[in-house]
Amino acid sequence: MSTHPDSESSANDDGGVGDTLRPMEATDADDVRNHDGDDTVDPPERWSGADKITADGEVDETLDDKLAAEEPDVIYPAVE
Repeated sequence: MSTHPDSESSANDDGGVGDTLRPMEATDADDVRNHDGDDTVDPPERWSGADKITADGEVDETLDDKLAAEEPDVIYPAVE
């Protein structure tokens, strides 16, 4: 919002109250979070162990077993 409704400036064009920062400078992502503005998590080095156990705690089937269990999609004729 601007202090002058007829002007084309925004609140970010004006300085803050007193010697405070402008609104955009006060919430600079580099100061608030990290250098690129995103919260990040580094993944583990190897994911393969997580793929071998299901949510139920059972050993998962191999990819060949999963592919063998696949069934083709059934396409029904159009009803007129």
